Amino acid sequence: MILTDKCKKDFERWYRDNDFEFCIGYPNGLDDTDMCEDFYDLPLSYQYGVYVDFFDSVGIDVNIKKFRQTGRWFHTVFNPEMESYQGIADTRHEARAEAIKKANEIYNKQ
Repeated sequence: MILTDKCKKDFERWYRDNDFEFCIGYPNGLDDTDMCEDFYDLPLSYQYGVYVDFFDSVGIDVNIKKFRQTGRWFHTVFNPEMESYQGIADTRHEARAEAIKKANEIYNKQ
């Protein structure tokens, strides 16, 4: 999953500014471009928490929750100044992907 347009540019700047390369074991001196490309190569389960932190920092709330009764995943994306989105997915992976996709769209509309 790769962010697009303004969201991708701002995320990558935020990612570099917050020194996330040290959280996943990269050596000092790693090129900024390599650092971001390596991030995008990580599994979504690794990326998701960093994406949520980024969206929190810009006022977009991203959440997923499993319904016990159905076993399906409910996901919401909310920005009080713009819009909100909610959906249901069959798996956690699908819910994460859809939530980040919608957060990306909301961010790019700002």
